[in-house]
Amino acid sequence: MKTFITQITKFIIMGIFVYLFLALIIPPTMVSNFYGTEWREKLFVEDAKSLDSLDVLILGSSHAFKTFDPRIFKDKGYQMLSLATPSQTPQNSYFILKDFFDGVLSPKDRRPLPKVIVHELYCKTISDRSALESYMRSVEHHPATYNFFKLGALTKNVTSINMFFSSMLKRKFGLYEEKRTYSDAPVYVKYGYYKTTSTRGEAHRRYDLPIEQMVFENEQAKIQYKREKIRDSSICSGAPSEHQMSYLKKIIDLSNSYRVPVVLVVAPMPSDYTLNIKNYGKILDSLESFASENNISFIEDFSSIKINEKTDFADRDHLNVLGAAKVSKFFIQKLEEEGFLK
Repeated sequence: MKTFITQITKFIIMGIFVYLFLALIIPPTMVSNFYGTEWREKLFVEDAKSLDSLDVLILGSSHAFKTFDPRIFKDKGYQMLSLATPSQTPQNSYFILKDFFDGVLSPKDRRPLPKVIVHELYCKTISDRSALESYMRSVEHHPATYNFFKLGALTKNVTSINMFFSSMLKRKFGLYEEKRTYSDAPVYVKYGYYKTTSTRGEAHRRYDLPIEQMVFENEQAKIQYKREKIRDSSICSGAPSEHQMSYLKKIIDLSNSYRVPVVLVVAPMPSDYTLNIKNYGKILDSLESFASENNISFIEDFSSIKINEKTDFADRDHLNVLGAAKVSKFFIQKLEEEGFLK
């Protein structure tokens, strides 16, 4: 019996070494298609570790890192940092925030606490959506921590774990190759802002016309537009999922344990985009009720700053640098009025 147990133990140990060796040498493209695509996240991790003080910490999806411009905050005398990532769900945000509070995403000798944490909410990321996509896009550059390993395990996808160990080992042994794609990519601005200067005007598409009157470059463009309309109407058709809202509650509780208040925000989007989302008004009502129940602020009305839907947006639903400047100034004022910033 002892011999059998010894052989099994040796086999398991050998299996672990073989697995780690393969994770070290396997080409990144064999691990995931996302590998190497989100190089900007390496920069915001470096930015986070360089901070001496912090006023506003941003979490959320691409709507967050294309809405809040740290340069505008700096002009007003505040230090902002965004740890938002593409398609970041509250489940992703929770483990990223844990790493921040643990000193992994902040200077270990200082660990500056923000005056307020702002979590952006997008109907797509608060639906019953897996943390997998955002995890895949983040794991290459995120520090290899227990929190991030646990998040990968919770995705229940073996590729997540493979990417975790592959990225960790490649960084450890200096085999990591940074792959940057600059074509049509937004410019990274220090502290987590993705600057886009393009506009959504008529050159992009005639949004203000019925589809029968729209002008498309070719038939394929028209088909793609119809697909986008269908997708937009279905991604957020239901109420926010209990799963994601439970993680949002964990974020609030975790922040409260450090005596840091949380503010929820829905970034502005073009009216023709939100009109195609079923029950969008009910989703906002549900988020407002959640905020009220948890005694936190909820900001979603930006009508007073008169955002131009053709010149202030870069694409179908993200702000460009002009829109981000307007929203950032307005948002700073709101945070000041509510006493989060002084």
